[in-house]
Amino acid sequence: MNTAKTYTATDLAQHFTDANFIVAFNEMQEAAAAINQKNGFVAEDALCDQLEKFLATSVDAAHYMQFKPLFPAFRNARAGLKIALIMSELGETLEAVRKNLGPDDHIPGFTAEEAEAADAIIRLMNYAQNRRLRLAEAVVAKNEFNRNRADHSKEGRAAEHGKQF
Repeated sequence: MNTAKTYTATDLAQHFTDANFIVAFNEMQEAAAAINQKNGFVAEDALCDQLEKFLATSVDAAHYMQFKPLFPAFRNARAGLKIALIMSELGETLEAVRKNLGPDDHIPGFTAEEAEAADAIIRLMNYAQNRRLRLAEAVVAKNEFNRNRADHSKEGRAAEHGKQF
């Protein structure tokens, strides 16, 4: 009995589109992270790692255990800061829309809305790289999930208590 799944041409095209997106997104994410690192935006993360290693090897176990809980707390606080920076870029995107800002000051070939949305994505890429998240793969998986969600269909949105926007 042949239990192999058969794929349509559309399935295969989508698979290759998704794979190309993942590769290109990951390459862009790595490049953005390299710029971020070169400009010193992750120095505190590295210092935290170095301090933790130093304490682990330089002080007695009791003193190390006293300070050990600070390291994940610091990393979580840094993650929160980075999320807040992503949110600030989205706020700037909203301001660009709200004020109809037109061309961006730094990249005039794009609107301020486009530039600020790009900043948010770049910050999100840096966050994902730093936290070792599989963001590109998650985007593909979430898009596929959303493709067939009942609450995202026209009928689901039109239903009582459906998502209006």
